[in-house]
Amino acid sequence: MREGFAVGESPDSKNRNQSAGEIEADDVKARQSMSKEERLNTFPESMKPNQNADVVFWENGKGTNKTKFSLKGNSDNENSNIGEKDVEAIQSIARKSIYDFSDEDMKKTKKIAERYYSEMKEKSPFFRAWFGDWRANDKTPVHVVTEKDNSRGVRKNIDTGWDINVSGKVFNETKGHKGPKNVSAVSHLDYINSIVESAILFDSYTIPNTNAKSNNSMMMHSLYAISNIGNENELVKLYVEELNNINSNGTIKRAYQLQNINKIPLESKRFSNNSLASSDQRNNYTISELHALVKQHDKNFKPTEASKVVNEDGTPKVVYHGTDKGGFYVFDPKMSDDRISLFFSDSKVT
Repeated sequence: MREGFAVGESPDSKNRNQSAGEIEADDVKARQSMSKEERLNTFPESMKPNQNADVVFWENGKGTNKTKFSLKGNSDNENSNIGEKDVEAIQSIARKSIYDFSDEDMKKTKKIAERYYSEMKEKSPFFRAWFGDWRANDKTPVHVVTEKDNSRGVRKNIDTGWDINVSGKVFNETKGHKGPKNVSAVSHLDYINSIVESAILFDSYTIPNTNAKSNNSMMMHSLYAISNIGNENELVKLYVEELNNINSNGTIKRAYQLQNINKIPLESKRFSNNSLASSDQRNNYTISELHALVKQHDKNFKPTEASKVVNEDGTPKVVYHGTDKGGFYVFDPKMSDDRISLFFSDSKVT
């Protein structure tokens, strides 16, 4: 099975030497004259730690607007601060999931996307939208919520590392909406702190300026958890609003609203995509199973197809490609010897 790679545009001379393919090509060229033993005992230059190093990726997508993304962390750089113009840019996008972003949307949110990657790495919603939602394969265990706690304050979400503010907002918004998903979620509010701590981030939406909750609203995130408040396991959805913090180099996250996606108890003896039949409750779900449940029961969740190149635990796997033909930065099967396949290895020694 082959992975697909986007065809981009040639980077300018300033960025060419920073492109992923160029870095690798230079490294391979330098190691060509080495013996096998020398290659085994010589650490590749491009793999040595370098806090000033950067790798540049180019996104092509569907249209003609191509955007360059740098994976170098910029959180310590004043230019990485999210300002009023950045907030206006993301608010100018119609309400949509990051999975549905166009090239133009990506271009508008370039700075925000780089900030997300520097803070969250492969868990970034932008990363998962570009490269496939690998969390469909994630074998990390999911904690089933059973702890009662509705006190106000800041709670840390384990999955994202975010500090999320639990205030009267989530109680008022949940109780103020009269739809069935909100009404059935009210009883889960007594467990809100445990839900905030245990929920898994799967989706993120823009908040257009016409619907912005405040002038600094940036994104609305969808996190999901399995909650058992005494009777049965239930799938709940937590909306977390992210706002630009004008007083610091960062953002504010607050629990915004809670919904009960499915009141039918989850099957315990074996996981099934077609059945949530009542039986003895289980507490040993994985993120992969939760992901499948959300895809089945939340019609608004439409992630990109997951990559097949993953580690045993489902996380993205780093692979390498060795070649004596340098100067390229995009993997295109048409440029290979047989014009249909590409070879990658999980070994750094090529």
